Amino acid sequence: TTIGVMIVTSLSVAREREQGTLDQLLVSPLATWQIFVGKAVPALIVATLQATIVLAIGIWAYQIPFAGSLLLFYFTMVIYGLSLVGFGLLISSLCATQQQAFIGVFVFMMPAILLSGYVSPVENMPQWLQNLTWINPIRHFTDIT
Repeated sequence: TTIGVMIVTSLSVAREREQGTLDQLLVSPLATWQIFVGKAVPALIVATLQATIVLAIGIWAYQIPFAGSLLLFYFTMVIYGLSLVGFGLLISSLCATQQQAFIGVFVFMMPAILLSGYVSPVENMPQWLQNLTWINPIRHFTDIT
């Protein structure tokens, strides 16, 4: 889910820039925020569908009990997806080509996953690294779920 959202977002903007269609969009009557909402919605739909599939497989195939509110889970999933869209747009704004954007996603994701508390507890990290993890959306989503 995480990598998929960032790749969909960053590559779509980078592809538009490479093909010159981003300039056409920017001079269209659409507001800039409308263009970027159009980039965010497909990524959020993909993330929600992936989360639903993983959740369903976990519950039915592996008999993992789901405790908590399904509505709250999807709400936090959308917020998490929006933060990933933001990072994907940031990466694509720094890259000139799709290839650079693709590499940029993985350059961002490796430390983000390692600093999320998923691999090792955040409490075991040095204090300066613990402070750095607060800007990591993966850490917060891991804590929530």
